[in-house]
Amino acid sequence: MTRAEALRKAGTGSCILPVSGIEVDYRVARTRELAYAGLIPLRMTNLDWEGMSEQEREDHLKRTVQIMERVVCECSLDPRITKKKPKTGQVSADALVDEDLSFLYNKVMDDTVQLYMNAEPATESKAQDDSIKLIAEISRAWGLNPLEVADLPPERFEELLMFTEFISKPKGE
Repeated sequence: MTRAEALRKAGTGSCILPVSGIEVDYRVARTRELAYAGLIPLRMTNLDWEGMSEQEREDHLKRTVQIMERVVCECSLDPRITKKKPKTGQVSADALVDEDLSFLYNKVMDDTVQLYMNAEPATESKAQDDSIKLIAEISRAWGLNPLEVADLPPERFEELLMFTEFISKPKGE
């Protein structure tokens, strides 16, 4: 396992900023940071940029930079990136050029997506428990491997579910 894979698995990562050349260790975004990081920039992709005034465009871009800075500051580990006056071993977010800031933000978000998309299912959720039980029932009914059933495309899974419900109903219904 490479160092990058080990860091990603542990929920952390490391990168070298392209302009300043600083090596930064960071942790992946958690729930609160994901809300900051994902919702506002996602909203910006749906904006009507042509219908906006120059001031409105600048305000939206300024807000996006603030969100990126906030996520980078909250997720940076070493050196710690801060909006406040930096202490020893810290870097001011204002000292980073836009390219470094966006590069680090994108690395944090990429590793966050990787960590959450490849995560084990949370079995404490009732919805996920129900999904796992449904996969097990369908697998048992048709003599299939549950792992293969779980990896089926949604339309194939729906077909299996439909046929399973059809054959499991008592006659006369």
